[in-house]
Amino acid sequence: IPAPYWVSYPDMTILAGGTPIPVPTNPEDDFLVSVEALEKARTPGTRVLVLNSPSNPTGCCYTREQLDAIMEWAMARGIFVISDEIYDQLVYAPAQAASCIGWWEKHPEQVAVVNGLAKSFAMTGWRIGYCVAHPDLIKAQSKIQGQSTSNVCSFAQKGAVAALTGGFECVAEMRTAFQRRRDLAMEVVSTWEGVRCPNPGGAFYLFPDVSARYTKAVPDSSTLCQKILEKALVALVPGSAFGDDRCIRFSYAVDDDTLLKALEAVGKVITG
Repeated sequence: IPAPYWVSYPDMTILAGGTPIPVPTNPEDDFLVSVEALEKARTPGTRVLVLNSPSNPTGCCYTREQLDAIMEWAMARGIFVISDEIYDQLVYAPAQAASCIGWWEKHPEQVAVVNGLAKSFAMTGWRIGYCVAHPDLIKAQSKIQGQSTSNVCSFAQKGAVAALTGGFECVAEMRTAFQRRRDLAMEVVSTWEGVRCPNPGGAFYLFPDVSARYTKAVPDSSTLCQKILEKALVALVPGSAFGDDRCIRFSYAVDDDTLLKALEAVGKVITG
């Protein structure tokens, strides 16, 4: 599991009877994992690779070439790939949304692509997702869902149909707004001395490395986020939750004025 990762991936692995192995990445590489790092982390027991592009929490995206190199490595070693592409509609030019769906078509027994409507249609509470995978895997998933949530509730299904058949104009509008807010946020964060932040190509998060601002009193991301909450009245998520304690996660899924006021307040705490 390349780190930073979405918080649920390690626990999902444990629940499935596996052992999560985080593979660290760095801000200077846009938090993107390399084939060399994956090979170094691989063991005889490695069975699955989880990819997430655009990423939560970093917002960074793999290029087509980077993704193909990783997939070629995985296919050659018999490693199953789960590609989480939930933010694929929120990608900002010149970045592009490189999908694994083509690899699923060539290797259906080794690839599963998961996605949903939560991010692209602002339906985060509706719990509508889907998976493209081999029929045998879908059958196994259905057995688990049948004994847990049973099904997606009817009104959420109707909402999903309306979203998918109503056109993607609203998605384009959101994408434009998010890109503007991304640019506003990056302009502010780039002025914070000692803070490094890759320019995300997608999603709606910034994941700056603030470790240069740690002190004896504020030695980690959790302590810093607590201080920011108390002093700036802004809620952020510590990077430790995502497997990288050097960083903190911002969401810019708010209006422009609120975003700028929040960043100003956070900046005073971090650089003060």
